[in-house]
Amino acid sequence: MMYREMYWASEGYLWEMVQRGNIDINQVEKDFSKLILEKHLPSEGVTKYGNY
Repeated sequence: MMYREMYWASEGYLWEMVQRGNIDINQVEKDFSKLILEKHLPSEGVTKYGNY
C-alpha cells in the first residue's frame, strides 16, 4: 500500500505543478527528495527490527 500512496502523492504533486504553469525542476527535485526521505525514515518508536 505504501507504493500506491507514494504514487498518488507524486501524481497529485506533479498535477499541481503543471497547473501552475512554470515548473521549477530544482524545487521539484527538492520536494520529491523530502517526500521520499519522510516515507522511508523510521518514525519515533519504530526501528528496523519493528516497533518497541
